[in-house]
Amino acid sequence: RSVKRRTYWTIPILLAFVLGVIWELFEEAVIRLQIVNFYNTFWNAVQDVYIDVLGGIVAGFFVDEVVA
Repeated sequence: RSVKRRTYWTIPILLAFVLGVIWELFEEAVIRLQIVNFYNTFWNAVQDVYIDVLGGIVAGFFVDEVVA
């Protein structure tokens, strides 16, 4: 049971982190290719990924408490 519970927490947090980083790389590419006129900073990207990870924690909690 504990390994299964750990998976409930690991998958959403890791997935949120990976997708957040991929999104930030996509955002940077769009900005550098001048497809969209948008200003982005490193700290904005860090904050976005941080919020993504918090969303992964909420998702892990939801799966752990509601689904499992």
